[in-house]
Amino acid sequence: MENKGVFFTIFVGIFALIIMAIIIFSSCAHEAVVDSTTLPSIVEIETVETTEAPTTLPPQETTIATECTEPTGPRQLTLAEVEPLWQSDAEFLAKVIHGEAGCCSMLEREKVIWCVLNRVDDHRFPNSIEEVVTQPNQFHGYNPYHPIIEENYILALEVISKWLYEKEGGAIDRPLEPDYLFFFADGTGMKNIFTKTWQ
Repeated sequence: MENKGVFFTIFVGIFALIIMAIIIFSSCAHEAVVDSTTLPSIVEIETVETTEAPTTLPPQETTIATECTEPTGPRQLTLAEVEPLWQSDAEFLAKVIHGEAGCCSMLEREKVIWCVLNRVDDHRFPNSIEEVVTQPNQFHGYNPYHPIIEENYILALEVISKWLYEKEGGAIDRPLEPDYLFFFADGTGMKNIFTKTWQ
């Protein structure tokens, strides 16, 4: 009978140990389960919003076929174009310049040329350079034997080119207006006085 009591006591003790072990194990397992919502984030994934630059294509060149047209309006002739047709007239003017304004500035010489051309355009005088220059008792400085100075000759061609351009409607900078038809020396030999009427 005593052996039975011992075995019973041992059995109860073992059973109690098992129960206690189960309780302890359950408690540890419960503590091991962690609410993930209460933990701080270990790894934070940073989302960077990137804006990709739009791909822009270079503008395409558009070639439009156009017709080649000659410029409209008057064109001032070059000296090379004027000389073949106006060489003789330029020589007459160069001789007038030599006698009437040989010691004057280039501007004063140009004014003498324009005075001659103004007469050519005026109905009261001959209608050519030669006839105006050689008209009796008009340009006393003209002499057919005067030398043709190169700078005077070139100046004459330049003024003739402007004169022709003006006749075609071109705008030029005139040193002498069209209605100035006469001139006389100022007494110094360096300048002429231009007038619209004979004085």
